[in-house]
Amino acid sequence: MNLALHSQRILFVIPAYSMYPRGRYVMPLGILYVSAAAKAAGLDVCCLNLNHETGDVGTALSNKIKETGCTIVAVGGLSGEFGDIYAVLRHVKRHHPEITTIVGGGIITATPEIAMQALEYADIGLIGEGDETIVELVEALETKKPLKDVAGIVYQQNENWVQTA
Repeated sequence: MNLALHSQRILFVIPAYSMYPRGRYVMPLGILYVSAAAKAAGLDVCCLNLNHETGDVGTALSNKIKETGCTIVAVGGLSGEFGDIYAVLRHVKRHHPEITTIVGGGIITATPEIAMQALEYADIGLIGEGDETIVELVEALETKKPLKDVAGIVYQQNENWVQTA
């Protein structure tokens, strides 16, 4: 598959973790693995680490979205980071509703439907190892392939939650 011709551009966002003093945090490896897998497959990837931004998180997000022209924003983490993940998703959907939002990590894998309900601004959740799913998911979004054919995701369809195996 020649992904270099894809029109999808993914912005991976590392939230500004509010639980740590400014400038000190533990780098989340999951999103790094997913980003690396996407890059290795030839997807168009950019990143924003909000821990290194000053000022308003929303402004930094909007500026990066405008700068990159991304069509997908991906974020993730553990359930303890719910507030930070939620803030990213909420900002993206309120100010850039055309962008597809993807969330992954332990927060989704542990209880996919409950997490997706709570993270109401997320379009698609990655269950399990996102580095094994991201390329197939982006290809499906690009080619309009049915999401039900992508293994390892959760999404809402006609008021029902769909989890794929």
